[in-house]
Amino acid sequence: MARRVTAARCSFEATMEYRPRTYQHLAGITAYYNTRNWYYLYVTADDHGQAVLRAASCDQGVLSVDEAGQEPLGAITRLRLGLDIDGADLRFRYDLGRGWRPFGPPLDATVLSDEHAEHIEDGRIRSLGFTGAFVGQWAWDLTGGSHHADFDEAKYHTLP
Repeated sequence: MARRVTAARCSFEATMEYRPRTYQHLAGITAYYNTRNWYYLYVTADDHGQAVLRAASCDQGVLSVDEAGQEPLGAITRLRLGLDIDGADLRFRYDLGRGWRPFGPPLDATVLSDEHAEHIEDGRIRSLGFTGAFVGQWAWDLTGGSHHADFDEAKYHTLP
């Protein structure tokens, strides 16, 4: 579930409970333009089956996952995830019950723009950018087994 970004300065937060069983189970929040341009802060399982918080991005179809920057979650299954957009900057944050902490470096929010999404190859337009950016919740079971996440609440705020 997602909603349109309506301001250059805004925040999005969601509370979720999730127990991934494999690295193919992912759930979290996203700042999303289309299938080729997005950011994702998510909970998954590492190679040992332990829950971790990670971030991934897709910029013009090129996927990047920062496994070195992951945060081990131990037995924690309930957490809050947030993101803040301030003009061209996007920042993720998380709360494991002890207050908000930043996650990862500032990201380029212009990846989520109509202008960035337009794809021109050999002087020909291959895809247009026109949807605008969204923020929302994202649960992804790559096994096809319908492993679900429970989201309790989600809040979107525009900022002055």
